[in-house]
Amino acid sequence: MTVCADCGVSYFPARLRCHRCGGYQFLDQAVYTARVSGVVPVHRVPEDCPWHCLVELQTEAGVTVMAVAQVPPTLHSLVPITQQADGAVFIPSH
Repeated sequence: MTVCADCGVSYFPARLRCHRCGGYQFLDQAVYTARVSGVVPVHRVPEDCPWHCLVELQTEAGVTVMAVAQVPPTLHSLVPITQQADGAVFIPSH
């Protein structure tokens, strides 16, 4: 996640310009947990794909993030999240 250095608004994915103040300077902010606000099972999963759910998450900063999970997490639970180098967000299996 990135945070505008001028006004403090959070973004994910990163932006080139802040929509609130027009600023161009951003700071990286790591996010390790988020609250589950929605879960949707994926009905047609490719054979070699381990991810069976799309999960809508809310970060503490109020940013909505979409992630994938192997098993459906409990609604409103706080879950750990990780991000791959390609930008994909997922909930690691236990």
